[in-house]
Amino acid sequence: MSNHWDDKSVLVTGGSGFLGSHLVRELVSKGSSVRITDIIPPYEQFSTSVQAKIVFDQLDLISNEFQEYLYSHSFDYVFHLAGSASVQMSVEKPFSDFESNLRGTLHLLETMRTMSNPPKLVYLSSAAVYGNPNSIPILEDDITVPISPYGISKLAAERYLYVYVNIHGLKAMSARPFSVYGPGQRKQVVYDILRKISTNPSILELYGSGGEARDFIFITDLIDALLMLAEKSAMSGEVYNVASGVSTEIAQIATELCNVMNVSPEIMYKGEVRPGVPLRWQADVSRLKSMGFNPRVGLNEGLRRTVNWYIETEGQN
Repeated sequence: MSNHWDDKSVLVTGGSGFLGSHLVRELVSKGSSVRITDIIPPYEQFSTSVQAKIVFDQLDLISNEFQEYLYSHSFDYVFHLAGSASVQMSVEKPFSDFESNLRGTLHLLETMRTMSNPPKLVYLSSAAVYGNPNSIPILEDDITVPISPYGISKLAAERYLYVYVNIHGLKAMSARPFSVYGPGQRKQVVYDILRKISTNPSILELYGSGGEARDFIFITDLIDALLMLAEKSAMSGEVYNVASGVSTEIAQIATELCNVMNVSPEIMYKGEVRPGVPLRWQADVSRLKSMGFNPRVGLNEGLRRTVNWYIETEGQN
C-alpha cells in the first residue's frame, strides 16, 4: 500500500504545541521531511530519534523573517496550527488573540499569494466559530455566531482563507476540531479534572452544572483526520467538522475519570460558566465520514490512555 506522505516536504506552524507535536511525530513516522516553526522550542515534546529527523526554526508568523523563510523553502504542504488556543485568554486579552490568530494567518496567506508555486494549506480552525448553536448536531453550513474573541478570530481567518482561494487560486481548506483531548495536553477540561483529582481526591469542584456537553475526539483521531483531509479534500476553501459525532456531558467525563483514577470524590458544581464558553456541542461529521474517516479511539479508551500518560508524566500515584 502506497504512503502518500513518504518524502513529502511539510511545514507545521505551531509544531511545538499539543496538536502540532502529535502531527509532527505522525508525519515523521510516515517518512515526511518535516520542519517546524514556532516561538517555543519543541525538544521536550520529542524523542531523540524524532528530533534527529526534524528541523526547528524559531520564528513568529508575523515577522518579515517568516516571509523570507517561506520563500526560501519548497513545501508540499503547510499545516497551520500556530496561534493561541485559549478562549479565556481571548476574553481577557483580545488584542493578543487577534495578533496570534488572525494577523498571523493573514500574513501566511499573503506570503503564499505571492509565491510562484505555493504549498497546499491545511488551516486548523475551531468549533468555537459556532458559539451556542441553534440546533444539534451542528452542520458545517449552520450559522456561525462566535461568543468569544477566539471564535471570532478563527472564523475571520477561515473567511480570509476562502477569499484567498477564490481570488488568488491558493489550494487550502479549514478543519474545525471540537473538543480534542489526549496525552500531552496540559489544559482544557480533561486535564483540568485530572489535576484537581490529583490535588484533592476528596472534593472535585467544577464550573457549570455538569450538564454542559462537548463532542470529544482523541488526539490520534484528529491527526488521522487532518492527514486524510490534506490528501483527499478539494482544497477549495471548504470547511470540515472534526469530531466523534457524539455528545458527552461534563458530569459523565468527571465520573469516568474518577473511575479510572480509582477515587470517589464529592463532585461539586459552581453553577457559573466562564465567559465565551458554549453550553452544548455535538458535531455532524457526515462530510468527514463521506471521505472515509471513522474515529478509532472510543471515549473510555481515550480517557484511559490520557490518565496513564498523566500518571507517568506528572508523577502522581
